[in-house]
Amino acid sequence: MRRVRFIYWSKRVYHSVTLKIFLLGTGMTGTALYVSLPNIVRNMPSIADVSAFSRFFVAAFFHTQMPVQIFSLFILAVLVWTARDLVITLRGDQFAREGFQS
Repeated sequence: MRRVRFIYWSKRVYHSVTLKIFLLGTGMTGTALYVSLPNIVRNMPSIADVSAFSRFFVAAFFHTQMPVQIFSLFILAVLVWTARDLVITLRGDQFAREGFQS
């Protein structure tokens, strides 16, 4: 019975969603080690002002340390990967029929 439980939990741990959640958590933790998130939230402009909001984040990205930039790009890559898998899941086998290899 132990082997059955081990196999069950191994499949759960290596499930794609679990892996993505782990990677996002790792990236966010790494970012939080280098930046003060409460200060970022306090200094950022209103989300309703889209141009100021985007300028703020672009300037913050380019004026921060290299590890934060790497973690940010890592988080963005995981989010794009997650969105891609979500689209594939929602569209079903349409990509497979059209020759799209995942």
